[in-house]
Amino acid sequence: MTDTNESSEIVQQSKQLEEFKVDLNYNEEMGQIIIWIPVGDHELRIITTSEDGKLDCVFVQMHPSPEKAQEAYENFATADDIRTMFTLTGIGKKCK
Repeated sequence: MTDTNESSEIVQQSKQLEEFKVDLNYNEEMGQIIIWIPVGDHELRIITTSEDGKLDCVFVQMHPSPEKAQEAYENFATADDIRTMFTLTGIGKKCK
């Protein structure tokens, strides 16, 4: 997330849902959700890899307000919620 206002503090939250790590980053203007999965044998498209090389980013979603981002973060309550989203939408799936 780009911080265009240097005085705007970026708040970060994170939770582990089985193999998925879900990050929430937001400031007073916007927010983003990032989903990570351990590097290895998975069928998802990789957006980037973590600096330590242990996690692949497989999903990023921007939100127009911190409230919408927080709501989206809370909607990912279990790993099955994430798997269901990937299955229903095809988001992240590698094309064969």
